[in-house]
Amino acid sequence: MVIESKNIQDGFEGFENRLLQICDRKDQEFRNKFKDKVFLMEKILKLASKDKMYIVSK
Repeated sequence: MVIESKNIQDGFEGFENRLLQICDRKDQEFRNKFKDKVFLMEKILKLASKDKMYIVSK
């Protein structure tokens, strides 16, 4: 599945909000359980450009 968003604010606002919720959680067990996914989401957000963004998932 490929998701394309020409405007990162439109396509990833909810995604970014969810990521921030996960990163701000104090529940260490939750963070440990999902740390690989949190790391991947952080990496995707860092790679996001303001012009165009592609996410490819299996």
